[in-house]
Order: sequence, then structure tokens, then C-alpha cells
Amino acid sequence: FASAFQKEGVIIRGSTAPLPDFDPLGFTEKKDIAYLREAELKHGRWGMLGASSIPLIEQWTHRPAIHEFQDLSNTQQLLLTGFIGAVEFQTMLRGWKLPWKEPFTLQDNYQPGDVGLGLLQDIESEETGTLMDKELNNGRLAMIAFMGMLAQELVTDKPLL
Repeated sequence: FASAFQKEGVIIRGSTAPLPDFDPLGFTEKKDIAYLREAELKHGRWGMLGASSIPLIEQWTHRPAIHEFQDLSNTQQLLLTGFIGAVEFQTMLRGWKLPWKEPFTLQDNYQPGDVGLGLLQDIESEETGTLMDKELNNGRLAMIAFMGMLAQELVTDKPLL
């Protein structure tokens, strides 16, 4: 069902049915596949957070969630933005080479998506590979769903629910 790409002990999953090896624009020829998978996992995780938080926010506020950040106090905005920046910086410290020496380059032995929680113990097992594929596919769907929610709220200026 799925295939994996291996580079220096790092396993890159994500080529799944119904569109195996889907790359119509040829991105994998221009960039390192591990770098692209790291970006896709990170954006997919943010998409999952966004797609689940919009309906939850609207349950309490009964208005479009896209306007809620601007209604927070300056301190709350700063804390939220600082927290997001700290999480992003932590993942960069874990898996990226020094940006002033080799910008936008992952460490050679870094497993894309590993944030250091110890969840990827047996990376070569089929069960772990299946879970990685599921996370990636759910993240892809969540990115599409999140963009659809944002577009709907921007066009209609009404909550989803």
C-alpha cells in the first residue's frame, strides 16, 4: 500500500495509494525529499490544529473564528505568538543544521517530523510506518479542510456552524 524512501538511516514515508509518487510539479527533483517531508508534516500538524480549533472556538463565541485573534489583548497575542515561535525554534534546534552555515538544511540523521517525544521507537516496523502514513494523509486532508474553512469565513463573514 505504501512505499518508503530511505536516506542514510532516515526513512521517508508518504507515497500512498491512490496516488503513489505523486509529484506533478517535480519538487522532489529540486529539493531534498527529507526537507519536503519535514515541511509537509509540520504544515499538516498545524492544519490539524487549525481545522479542529475553528469549530471549537465557534462553539463558544458564535462568530467567525478568523476574527478571534485580533480581539485578544496585546499580552495574549504576544504570549500565543511567542509560544508558537518557541515550538518552531525547538524543532529547528533539534533537526536543522546551523542556519548561518547551511540555511534550510536538515541534519543528516534527523527523522522528519520527530519532535523528540520518543514516539518513533521502532522506525522500521510496518506498524510505525502505517501510523506515519496515516498522520501524513490526515495532515494533507487537514490542510485542505483548514484552507476551506478560512475561505468560507472570509467570503461569508459567518461562522461555520
